[in-house]
Amino acid sequence: MEQTSIFDETLVSRISNMTIFDQFAQTIFVEHNTGMIEVESSYRESNTIKFIRTEISYNLKNHRILSKHLHKSNILISDLMDGSTISVDKSICRCVSSDLNKLFIQELTRFQKTEEHTFKLYNQNFIRRFLKPHTESDLIEKFIEVSNGMSWAIIPYNLSNIFYKSNKLELSQEENQKIIYHLGKIQDIHLYINPDDTSGRIFFGNFNSLIILANKYMNIFETTHGMSYNFEYLFIEQSPIKSLQVI
Repeated sequence: MEQTSIFDETLVSRISNMTIFDQFAQTIFVEHNTGMIEVESSYRESNTIKFIRTEISYNLKNHRILSKHLHKSNILISDLMDGSTISVDKSICRCVSSDLNKLFIQELTRFQKTEEHTFKLYNQNFIRRFLKPHTESDLIEKFIEVSNGMSWAIIPYNLSNIFYKSNKLELSQEENQKIIYHLGKIQDIHLYINPDDTSGRIFFGNFNSLIILANKYMNIFETTHGMSYNFEYLFIEQSPIKSLQVI
């Protein structure tokens, strides 16, 4: 079958409203899957703010979703790092957005400059439980300690209730359209809940910790197996992030 590609910009715009774009990092939309971009960063030296321009070459990764009709249902098959997932009667935008959030978290676990921390809340030995057991309040204090120098934290869903109950939380009043949604703030740290993650691992970062690149067009074409939707992206590590594994 001859492939006829359609480059759709409106789908990418709708995906942007649900996914991590501009939520945790600068997002740059490009028109080609390879090329060069120029980014500007700033730092303070004495009483002066200085700017640095850096050129970065890139080669976008491709994420494919195959759509096919089967028994009056629309089946979506996603190619992810850890295997394929199948969704039934789910919109393309919702599926791509959810996949990108998963890919984002997977990429964070692979960053080379991550400062890693561990906190034992559930897996405490007998002596610790008998003398001075860790509590949920202790976890919040550890969270504040680790978050020093950071501006955002992504909380896995299985820990969300602990933070929601904390009297240190300033609950967000904004409407949450993103899949990874804004819960509120603890001190100056913005907390986001990832409903698809139950790993117990919290990630911390700043807006300049990474750069997100995305092709402004989605490449769509028909194959013998169904419609192929191809979204191109790249997460570029810029400065160290932190993680806190709760066990």
